[in-house]
Amino acid sequence: KLVSRGDWLVDEKLFHPINRMDVALNFIDSNFKLHSSAQYHLHIGASHHIVNIRHLGESFYQIKCNATMIAHHGDRFIVRDPASQHTLGGGSVVDIFVPRRRRSSELRLAQLSAMQNDSLTTLKLLLQTEADGVKLQEFATNRNIREAQIDKFCEQLQTESINYSALSLEKLTLPLLLHEKYHREYCKEILGFLKNFHEKQTSQQGLSEPALSRGVDFASSHLLFHGILQTLLDSGEIKRTGTLLHLPTHKTSLSAEEEAFLAQVRPILLQAGFIPPRTRELVEMTNIPLMSLERILRESAKAGTLIKVAENRYYLPETIMTLAGFTEQLAATEEDKDTDEGFSVIQFRDASEIGRNLCIELLEYFDSVGFTRREGNSRFVRTSKENIFGK
Repeated sequence: KLVSRGDWLVDEKLFHPINRMDVALNFIDSNFKLHSSAQYHLHIGASHHIVNIRHLGESFYQIKCNATMIAHHGDRFIVRDPASQHTLGGGSVVDIFVPRRRRSSELRLAQLSAMQNDSLTTLKLLLQTEADGVKLQEFATNRNIREAQIDKFCEQLQTESINYSALSLEKLTLPLLLHEKYHREYCKEILGFLKNFHEKQTSQQGLSEPALSRGVDFASSHLLFHGILQTLLDSGEIKRTGTLLHLPTHKTSLSAEEEAFLAQVRPILLQAGFIPPRTRELVEMTNIPLMSLERILRESAKAGTLIKVAENRYYLPETIMTLAGFTEQLAATEEDKDTDEGFSVIQFRDASEIGRNLCIELLEYFDSVGFTRREGNSRFVRTSKENIFGK
């Protein structure tokens, strides 16, 4: 029996089964006390679920069900006692995207209160108060709104001179809206931190995205941070060299030793192409003692003139860019086969003619910087090479 009473037939884009939802609930008896361990009967639409109910604050509650449910903002329901003999109360769904933490905080209760309005008013209120922005994908799914209606809401915001930035986030069809006051403050913090970093670390080209996020103590998601960074990159206020982010005006100050080393090692790495010599092999080629060589290699990586892929492998930034382009082509070739299986280490090895161990090190490096992602034995390109390694 695959279909039961109360089941929904929905478009794949709208399919979002849930186990928790935040609701507005009123009890018939205003003195009724919930028992956290009790199991109540929820009747929503034509479906029936056994649920636990937790009071969040004011008239807001969280309903949890072991089985999955389908619901949207505004759907009405009733709750009956554990024996299903008496109707205890009723209410409506407020939000099906329940936060993992601080579910009953003042901020969350304020969000739920804002969501009690019509869609456009709710969007305005959330935009004004949400420092993390409003994910339009979740907003549309929660309220069962078509993308065309979302576009009209955005046009109305612009008509009313409500300034915001629309940030494109990975895996989301619709952008995240971030009010201009929050966007401006985040950008100010990032640019200010980079300026101070450059003044103190003149020999370093810049910072990786994770290091920059830690430096500004960014408390929200890495996806939001990446979206904000992308606006700074697009506007030219920040530049990317290799995987390092820096101000456009910043130039590294290399020591005479580092400049001499680069002049010596650059031709070696250019000739080596995709398979650079190991650190100990560089010792033999340059006649530089191992400890001194390792120190200069570390300093060169910090300066952005070399990229460290593994403990004993360093690449020129332009070689990494070429390898990234090769990886994009390999991924596109596999996509053309309509298998949705990505590409494997073996396929990368055979196509690049690089040894298996170095292939693994390269792909793990690409994973670590966010260029590729691993799923089982397959890998997929997450974003264009320019977004990670600059242009």
